[in-house]
Amino acid sequence: MEFTFIKADFSDIPKLKKLWIDCFSENAKAVDLFFASNSEYLSMYCSKWNEKIVSALYLVHGSINGKKAHYLCGAATLPEYRRRGIMGKLIEYALNDAKKNGDVYSTLFPANEQLYEFYSRFGYISACTARRREFLRKQLENCKRNNTPLVFPIDCELMQKEYFKNNFFLQNNNFIRFAAEYYAVYGVKSVQGDGYFALIDEYDNRADVFYAIYTDFEALKINLLKSTSAERFVFTGKSDNKFFENIENEKYGMIKSLDDREEIPDEVYIGITLN
Repeated sequence: MEFTFIKADFSDIPKLKKLWIDCFSENAKAVDLFFASNSEYLSMYCSKWNEKIVSALYLVHGSINGKKAHYLCGAATLPEYRRRGIMGKLIEYALNDAKKNGDVYSTLFPANEQLYEFYSRFGYISACTARRREFLRKQLENCKRNNTPLVFPIDCELMQKEYFKNNFFLQNNNFIRFAAEYYAVYGVKSVQGDGYFALIDEYDNRADVFYAIYTDFEALKINLLKSTSAERFVFTGKSDNKFFENIENEKYGMIKSLDDREEIPDEVYIGITLN
């Protein structure tokens, strides 16, 4: 019997959850959130051997510059079935299906350098970037920006468009909400209000602000300082934002065009990533 490649459905979710946990050793609550919260904008693909799911990946749908796109994540194969080319065939199957459904761009965030090399074999390039800026607590207290408050209530999709402008993977409000709950399982804090939203991971007296959108920096700053006693703050964000002027780009994921007529935008920012 040969391996089969299919677009999975809800009946496959219990087996997909087990595969995810077996391969990534993730918290079961976080895995449950992934499947429960993303059903409206998630496509699931898997490879089966005699009805056993041996490999899987997921496409979280969004857009880049108004064109359909997705974020590929959760790619996993059971250890005993690796090095047989299964994942490569599954990626090709999923991308062909996504192209048929009108997706123009595919993005992903490799967990390590070896995976950057692996995904380059499928035409992905390291054209996704970000920059990091570090502040001591006292510096952040004294840092000021002009404010342009949004209308109430908080709208993360609108804030992304206002803050990032273009060349970014637009994630919908439900995904942002899911991400806050997902990362909270691992102790990550979310700071949010009218005109700002941020995710903060704390360790070694450092607050890693690995995602932030805002139109009211002062409100964000005040609530960041209230939320943690850390003495160092490291912000990660879109490379063309003036907040990161005079700081070099870092590669921050990969992108592939699924349409030969569509060029890849410069310095695409993925935003919230699920390694």
